[in-house]
Amino acid sequence: MQAVAHKRRVFVYGTLRRGFPLHRHLKKMNAHYLGKGTVRAKLYDLGEYPGAVTSIFPTDRIKGELYELAEPLRQLKELDTLEEFDPLRPEKSLFVRRSVVVRLEDGDQSRAWIYLLNKKPVHARPIRRGDYALARRSGVRTSARNS
Repeated sequence: MQAVAHKRRVFVYGTLRRGFPLHRHLKKMNAHYLGKGTVRAKLYDLGEYPGAVTSIFPTDRIKGELYELAEPLRQLKELDTLEEFDPLRPEKSLFVRRSVVVRLEDGDQSRAWIYLLNKKPVHARPIRRGDYALARRSGVRTSARNS
């Protein structure tokens, strides 16, 4: 059952979160909000949007939201396009879709899809505390885009 649920879930950490411009795509999909959570990764400010890369350090956590998709095959294709991920040519994609463990606020864990940067950014500044929403509220330079 968990494996099936995993294929239906997506974790978002940037402008797909509630209160950001691209959240309208999740609303249009009728994606079901499951709660806030964290993922082991490092978050970077790419100017127009954030991007994350996996991390081996347990203290590197990014904050975001977990959603369940009603029609995952169709909806993940839409999200792949939005995130510039080509499953047939992942090496040429800006983001790649990977499976990760999400730790929810209540302590539960769930596997979900996440869009990670294809490569670690060379000149991007890390976002402190791994929270794009907090960085935006505190005036960190960013504007609307994906993830």
